[in-house]
Amino acid sequence: MKRKEIIWAFLFIGLFLFQSTAFAEEPKEVPIEKNQVDFIDISSHNGSMSEKEFKILKKNGVKGVVVKVSEGTLMENGKFYVNPLARKQITEAKKAGLAVSVYHYAKFSNAKSAKEEAELFIQEVRKLGLSEDTLLVNDMEDSYTLTNEDNKKRNTRQEITNNMLLFQNTLNSAGFSYVVHYTYENFLRNNLDGTRLGKASLWMANYLHTTESDKYKENLAWQWTSSGHVEEDIVPEDATTSRFDFNVDYSGIFTNNLPKVKASYISKNPSEVVAQKEISSYWDIHLTGKKSKTYKQGEKIEVAAIQMQVDGTPTLLLKDGSYLSANLQDVLPPVAHIQKMAKEKRKNILLEEVKREMAEETGEQGVLKMLKSPIVTIENEIPTREVKILPGGISEVIGEVKEEKIVK
Repeated sequence: MKRKEIIWAFLFIGLFLFQSTAFAEEPKEVPIEKNQVDFIDISSHNGSMSEKEFKILKKNGVKGVVVKVSEGTLMENGKFYVNPLARKQITEAKKAGLAVSVYHYAKFSNAKSAKEEAELFIQEVRKLGLSEDTLLVNDMEDSYTLTNEDNKKRNTRQEITNNMLLFQNTLNSAGFSYVVHYTYENFLRNNLDGTRLGKASLWMANYLHTTESDKYKENLAWQWTSSGHVEEDIVPEDATTSRFDFNVDYSGIFTNNLPKVKASYISKNPSEVVAQKEISSYWDIHLTGKKSKTYKQGEKIEVAAIQMQVDGTPTLLLKDGSYLSANLQDVLPPVAHIQKMAKEKRKNILLEEVKREMAEETGEQGVLKMLKSPIVTIENEIPTREVKILPGGISEVIGEVKEEKIVK
């Protein structure tokens, strides 16, 4: 073989080994006692863990646990895989006072399977009695997701990312506002659009087996080893491993610190909103970067779901997959928009009446009256009435309107 060919052969082998090896070489065990461990994630491999065993973890600093609920859609036996120990693991972890989140191991490779897996995950989460404010995780690391199962073609970076976002959007549309993604360093680098996903929506894995690095502080969390070990015996008889995945929680959302919904924002899906001023939607949930579309004041916008940012800010997920501000200064649900218009219209009418009344009075009394009445308040601000709506707004008031008085 020629020298040039030998060099290229070594480069190819090196690249293959780099891409196929996700993490550094695993040590036999990494003790919990000398490291930061905010939460663990478990599956059926960890066995039927009891409240006592979870309390031992809690004593060692663990504050949360992420339990595997499901995987893929159709397995070899033709059934959706469900962790048979999930209910017990969740129940016992909660008894021990740990924050509980759940995850789905993704196998979807196109839009159809992404939606199917999301719907089956939702089904199992509801069966477990978990509320809609539970943190749900999409575990995206399997090579099966890289090739479209229907046409057998290699998925592009954008197609794989689109499938992830469709999975997330399906969960959001079902009422689950807190959805994040787990993946590892090489999978993200080689297969995903990290800009669209955003660091603040990713729980990263890279097994450095020490928490000294600050590389992932801009992410939600970091899984830094899968060789976690606890000195005390907490391995159930039905467990197939004695190791744990150890994680650092930078955001706090895995350790029972899900942010409260901010006031002055729409927090429940209104299906449609009306722009209160010119406003743009973005492909990034944090409303930065590339714009999707700009809407004019008064324009109606269809909403698919509410998605929470990490800091508790609700964001509107639109039908096209882009995001829009949920701030009530920017958008309003249709009914609230109509009420606002009716209120403003009525106030304008009353202000005109006040102006006419002021104009009829002259001298000192007129000046005093204007000084005392700079603001008009209205009894029955939004009276009971029927309104006929046209594209331009309220065109006419139908039916009897309650009498309103100017309070001076």
